[in-house]
Amino acid sequence: MDCKYTLSALLIILVFLLPKATTTTIVPTLDVSQLASEATLIAIGQVMSIEETGRGEYEMGGRLIPARQMVASFRVDRVVKGEAGAEISISFLSPDELTGYAELAPDQFGMFFLRATSKGLSTVSPYHPFIVALREDCASKGPEIARVVAELGCVVHSSTATIRQRAEGIRALESVRTDDSNSVLRHAADELFSPLNVLAASALISHNDISVLPLFEEAAQRSSILEVKDHNYSLSLNLGVALEEVRDQAAIPSLARLMEASEAGTRRGAAQALRNIGTEAAIEPLAKGLYDADWEVRWLSVMGLAGIEQKTSWYPAYDNFKQNEQLYLDHWRAWVRQR
Repeated sequence: MDCKYTLSALLIILVFLLPKATTTTIVPTLDVSQLASEATLIAIGQVMSIEETGRGEYEMGGRLIPARQMVASFRVDRVVKGEAGAEISISFLSPDELTGYAELAPDQFGMFFLRATSKGLSTVSPYHPFIVALREDCASKGPEIARVVAELGCVVHSSTATIRQRAEGIRALESVRTDDSNSVLRHAADELFSPLNVLAASALISHNDISVLPLFEEAAQRSSILEVKDHNYSLSLNLGVALEEVRDQAAIPSLARLMEASEAGTRRGAAQALRNIGTEAAIEPLAKGLYDADWEVRWLSVMGLAGIEQKTSWYPAYDNFKQNEQLYLDHWRAWVRQR
């Protein structure tokens, strides 16, 4: 069905270097706004030591998995939300199997999202217990999400931050849809070097902020895949996925050009954006998509035109289009010619 195309865009493949093994695993998308909302304590600091307190089997992803109960001793350098002393204890599980849970280790520094339980403090998310943060003080004020954004902004614009830290800061800001977050990302797109400026532009495009569309378009015309590399870190990002969130009609001229990009990933994102916009100005580039070499671009173009014309009987679900593609292509090609 329709959701098959967009569902894949919701899963982000990250590479973790774990002590037990090096593996690629699928984890839930980072949502910093949700973490901040659910946390009773957001603290920036460092794990000082970790000890095992027990073993057992725990439900993870619908299965019972053997895991160790762990407690980390954590030094609090500054608090973003809530109250805490100079040192706290954090409870978490360390599964015997690779589950996508983030590995905590001694000396790990970052911004930790914690919740109070009857047994003490635990991580809000086992997949994302912390995000990147600077050791240096960062002036922040206002509601907790504004303070989190300010801390991430300090990372992104720090002259001492590594490529990896800046990239992680930008990715974290992408999950925060606020004016403050967009302001930091726009500054990053204007000021940072490639590929970090393109990464920031992609985050803005995914927020339907097209102020950096020329930079993004130039990069997407070169390649639909953005690579960011640093020591023991590699991020591969499909730029077409960011385009799927565009709904601003002013983007149509750029999207029309991207519909002719050499790589299908870019054209798919552009077709989805034109479908989102759904105005008569999107008809011409969607009509060209009916003849695209890529199957998904043709399907998205059909869906876009059907949405504009509001003809539900010619609005095919994923599987239906696969089985009767020529029927739908002939119908919409004829409709375009007769306009």
